[in-house]
Order: sequence, then C-alpha cells, then structure tokens
Amino acid sequence: MENLLLFIGSHQSELFSFESFLKALPFGSKETVVNYLSYLSESFLVKSLGKFSQKALIKQKKYFLTDPGLANMITGRTNLLGDEGFLGHLVEGVAANSLIWQGPCFFFRDEKGREIDLIIKKDKEIIPLEVKYREEIKREDLSSLLYFMERQKVCRGLVLTKRLLQKEKVGRLFLYFLPAWEFLY
Repeated sequence: MENLLLFIGSHQSELFSFESFLKALPFGSKETVVNYLSYLSESFLVKSLGKFSQKALIKQKKYFLTDPGLANMITGRTNLLGDEGFLGHLVEGVAANSLIWQGPCFFFRDEKGREIDLIIKKDKEIIPLEVKYREEIKREDLSSLLYFMERQKVCRGLVLTKRLLQKEKVGRLFLYFLPAWEFLY
C-alpha cells in the first residue's frame, strides 16, 4: 500500500487504469490494487476522478493525493519554485479535492488525447476547468478546452492560472482566467 501511495504521489493527477498500476508496481493482482485503492480512498488520503462520458463504464481514472503537503513529503520535493509541471499537478489536485465535496466532478479525455483537467456538473450546467499554473498561457494551451466547449455547446470555461485575472471572448465562447489562490479562497 505504501508503494501505491508513493506512486500516486509521484504521478499526481495523471490518468491511470488498473493495468498501469500493475505494470508499474509488483502487486500481484488486480484485486489487491482495488483493495489498496479502496483503503487509501476510505482513509481520505487519495481521491479519484471518473471520466466524463456518456458511456456507463469507463475504466480509466485520475488519482491524486488529498493533501499537497503529503505529495511533497512522498516525492521529497522541498523546492517547488523551479518545478512548474509538478506544481501544476499539485494545484490541479487541490482544485479537484475542493470541488469533489461540492458535487459531481470529472475529467475529459478523448481518443486524440485532448484533455480537460476538471469538469464540474452543477444541475444541468457543465463547466470545464483547466489548470494552467504558469507564467505564460498560449492560445494552443487552450485548444482542448475550446474544442470541448464547442463540442458540448458550453459557452463558459474556467482557466486556473498563476497570476492572470481576465475574461476573454473567443467567438461565442467566454474564457475566465482566475488565479488559483483566488479560486481556492
């Protein structure tokens, strides 16, 4: 179980299937992985997001630790200032953890690899949320978000940033850029 916790902490907010856990860690069986994930989830150490889909059964999930301090301890990272990638995964995990308690929350990924970090479902409204925790956000960084919004006929999307606070209109779509700290506040 410790190895599984270490693995999830080192691959915060990444996409997994049971097969990927079995390949990376010598657990022995799928049943063991299922049990260990259940124990970690029931102890509130690990949370998972299901895939946003019309299909009933989706095997892949995103896993993250509920406490970013635990992720730092597990990975041995003490200076995150030079590691924007890992810091972005931590921010995504913190955002997901705060949203999960408020209602259904998912992620999106299609067969072409287009991915949305978080999908919030509130009543009949769908709000896609991308975490871009970095200094500069380019238009191509938002291509998956814009694709999803067009496909799902969603007019508003949220982008969590490091510092940027603005509203941008792209055609008929509205993107709201919000610093992560403000979103979490």
